[in-house]
Amino acid sequence: MRSRRGFSLLELLLALAIGAVVISASIAFVVAPRSRITTQSCSMQENALQLRAEEYTRRLGRLPSADLRELRTPSTPIPTCPVDGRPYTYDANTRTIRPHAHP
Repeated sequence: MRSRRGFSLLELLLALAIGAVVISASIAFVVAPRSRITTQSCSMQENALQLRAEEYTRRLGRLPSADLRELRTPSTPIPTCPVDGRPYTYDANTRTIRPHAHP
């Protein structure tokens, strides 16, 4: 009888295929929540800007400009979306921060 010294090519390919499936499944579990978190971060920032715009209007009696330059802070010159970096804008007709969709 001949003794086996290693793995056959079929066994190695099968092990690689199983490893690829496990890795791709684990990547999907990591990426999906991360994108959901950044989208929620955008929604939370929109809500915070809406509150700041309402407070600005209540305090000064006038609406902020469309580019929200009055709501700047030292750490963020003009409020931008954390997902795609687009600046938020203010709609004076509806008195709300204009929502935007993410790609």
